[in-house]
Amino acid sequence: MISLSTITSYTGANGVLLDAQQTGLKTVGFVHRLKSFFNIGDAREKNRATLNALKDAILTDPRFNTPDLQAEVERLFKNEHTFLAVDMSRIRGIMDKMARLADGSGAMLDRRVDLHLAAVLSPSGVNIPLERAMLMAHADLDDIALIAKRHVRNAAVGGSGVVDVATLVGEALDRCAMAIMNTAPLAQQPSPDDMKYVGRHLQHILMRPLDRTLRTKEEVAVYVSSAFDFARWAHDMAQRNIGCPLDASRAEREAAEHRIEQHKMAALEFACTVGERVGVRMFEVISDYVARLPLDAFGSLKRNSSAADIRTAIQSLAGHMAMHPLRGPNGTCPFDNLKATKALARYLATLVALRRLPDSMCDTICGKLHCSTVAEAMEDAIHDSILHGVYYRLDEND
Repeated sequence: MISLSTITSYTGANGVLLDAQQTGLKTVGFVHRLKSFFNIGDAREKNRATLNALKDAILTDPRFNTPDLQAEVERLFKNEHTFLAVDMSRIRGIMDKMARLADGSGAMLDRRVDLHLAAVLSPSGVNIPLERAMLMAHADLDDIALIAKRHVRNAAVGGSGVVDVATLVGEALDRCAMAIMNTAPLAQQPSPDDMKYVGRHLQHILMRPLDRTLRTKEEVAVYVSSAFDFARWAHDMAQRNIGCPLDASRAEREAAEHRIEQHKMAALEFACTVGERVGVRMFEVISDYVARLPLDAFGSLKRNSSAADIRTAIQSLAGHMAMHPLRGPNGTCPFDNLKATKALARYLATLVALRRLPDSMCDTICGKLHCSTVAEAMEDAIHDSILHGVYYRLDEND
């Protein structure tokens, strides 16, 4: 059996075979190359035995002692043909490539993640585990790759230098699948639309907003189930508030159902992207806050109001929100990071449009400001009011 040093110390020609003792390498000549090409005698079997011995020797390198790197060595050697004599320059090329992959740099860790994901997320139609099939069907694979890379890089910081990419990627995939599977209450089948929605928001759900570390499986399950509970509360409240008379026309019923669904989806987007668990108490706080906002500036707007008039109304609302901000239980902003406050601003803007402004005014605002939704027009101003709001701590004013 040859060793790793046998490869590194070999100085002969590129065409090689195992020697008679199976412990070294020897140079082959034209005759063996000819026999290999035409499959004469046992030439190809000797080439395969040489390749296997070289592969086994490379696998003993401690730098490659992780499942993903060993699988990559196996894959690279499968690409070597036996109808040609074993080319030592190609073997050294494999070693050089593996050395680069194992160097511990961020770029190479990312590359290893990509290679491993390509291996474990098989193409559609191949017999793969159910959880992996769900990811292929419902998740954004670019998001999965980003999450896995971040998890691997976090693990590499302060580590021993040998990073078990396969295990770490597996942890990320398990949490992704956990998120997609927890969109419905226990004993209920998740809907494809809900699973796909979660699959498009995995970064928010799996990664903690402040340090971008991966949440535990338990935290992911709670986060997702809470987000969908939050959306159901929004749906039920909208259904009670909007309703629809029994004698309503089909068009009126469809319009009411559409508005109710808008409330649900706005709540779901907020709960999924805010970065932390939100419960029914937070829903009540936000709902009551929006209900109390003064919208006098919007009352004076007409169909022919200018874009400047509309912007003035939005700034008036934002100014009030800065002086009277949404506060948490201790009197401060309930969220402490930029990603969360952006999600809150988007949700507040959406609720103002859905609950407080008539459709005709929303159409005017969108038309004059060239935006697709009123929330889009208001979001930045409301976010600025959150960041610069006049907050206080209860222990300073009690």
